[in-house]
Amino acid sequence: MLYHLTTYLYDTIDALSFLRLFQYLSFRAICSALTAFVITLLFGERLIRLLYVNHIRDNPRSYDIQSTASKAGTPVMGGLLIILAIFTSTILWCDLLNRFTGIFFLALICFTVFGAVDDYKKVKHKDSDRGLSQKTKLLCQAGYGLVLGIIFLTPDISPVKVEIASQLYIPFLKVSLVDLGWWYLPFIVFVVVSITNA
Repeated sequence: MLYHLTTYLYDTIDALSFLRLFQYLSFRAICSALTAFVITLLFGERLIRLLYVNHIRDNPRSYDIQSTASKAGTPVMGGLLIILAIFTSTILWCDLLNRFTGIFFLALICFTVFGAVDDYKKVKHKDSDRGLSQKTKLLCQAGYGLVLGIIFLTPDISPVKVEIASQLYIPFLKVSLVDLGWWYLPFIVFVVVSITNA
C-alpha cells in the first residue's frame, strides 16, 4: 500500500523525490520487519490474555514426561498474532502487484487455514491428539506444493520466465545445474513438505 502510494507521489510531485527511498527493497524489508515486531509487542500480551481467559488452551499429550506437564494450559492459536503481524506488514510495505506477493499470500492463507482448523479441533475436543491427522497435514502440504509447482510451470501466471522455472540453481551461481522439466512438480512438493515439517 505504502509502496504504491509513495510511487504515485514520487512520480507526480517533484518536491517529494525523497520518497524514492520506498523503491528500495532493502528499505521496505527493514520497515516490514520493524512493523511486524511492533505489532507483536503491542498486541502479543493482550492476545495471550484473551486466549487464556476464554479457555483456548493447550492440552498436551501425556508421555509421563515432566516437560509436557508444564505446557498444560498454554494458550493455543497464538499463530493468529504472527499472521496479523505478517499480513499487516506485507500489505503496508510490499508491491501488491508483484506475482511473488500473490504466491506469498496464497501460502499465508493456506497454512493459516490448516493451522486454524488443527488448533480448533484440539481446543474443541480438549485433546492434542484430536487435531488434523498427520496424513491430512501431509496431504494439505503436498497439495499446496503441487499448486505452487503448477503456478511456476504455467506461462501466463508464472512469476519467472517459464524457460528457467524448472531449472535447479545453487544460490549465488548463475549457472543452472539441471533442468528438472516436469520432475519439478514432485521436487517442489518434496521441498514444501520438508520445510513445513522441519
